[in-house]
Amino acid sequence: MSDLKPEELAEQLWFPLDDPRSDGGIADGLGIANRLAIKELGRQAFVEGDADGFLWSAPNKYAMQMVEGNVLTLLRRGIYEKALVHAITDTRTNNRHLPLTVFRDLFRWADRAKLLAAGDPLPGTGPFTLYRGVAGKTERARRVRGISWTGTLAKAAWFADRGWGLANPEVYKCVLDAKHVLAYVNDREEDEYIVLLPRSATVERVALPLPDPKVAA
Repeated sequence: MSDLKPEELAEQLWFPLDDPRSDGGIADGLGIANRLAIKELGRQAFVEGDADGFLWSAPNKYAMQMVEGNVLTLLRRGIYEKALVHAITDTRTNNRHLPLTVFRDLFRWADRAKLLAAGDPLPGTGPFTLYRGVAGKTERARRVRGISWTGTLAKAAWFADRGWGLANPEVYKCVLDAKHVLAYVNDREEDEYIVLLPRSATVERVALPLPDPKVAA
């Protein structure tokens, strides 16, 4: 927490709209007045302790960058963990534009009890059998030991391809104790587990035919 008032902390916020390194399309069609209004809505949500409202002041795909760019400010306001969980689970596409090391650092800085509270109650005491769908031509793109997993095999198979004809789609499996689960979210019925895999965790490829996107459609 911080000795500064929420209004004072809000003045320290960073928004992707301010960053020339952000995708040029982020501000296309937005006049200065609209940009200022959007940022003001984000600041007001932050002051009110509304992590979701703060994240909605930028396009969905920039939510994780908003968290990364405001770590200390969000921690001082006490909404860091909720913003972090929502940023990673609410994305409409994926978060592959950020290195996996960044994700691991962001979650290591968080309070584990607050992370769990930010999501849904765990569906049991564990151990949990989890699946992860991956695709891509390089290990960096595939992120087999990533942090986002699902407890549903069919959902992992869908994520491996998404009907987009991605390269080398595969599904991997691991079994983890509850102590390694940082957050659980099922509000979109994705049965999603956020985990930091210990080095001892064994990850195995699931040998199964993945659904044909054309048939699924």
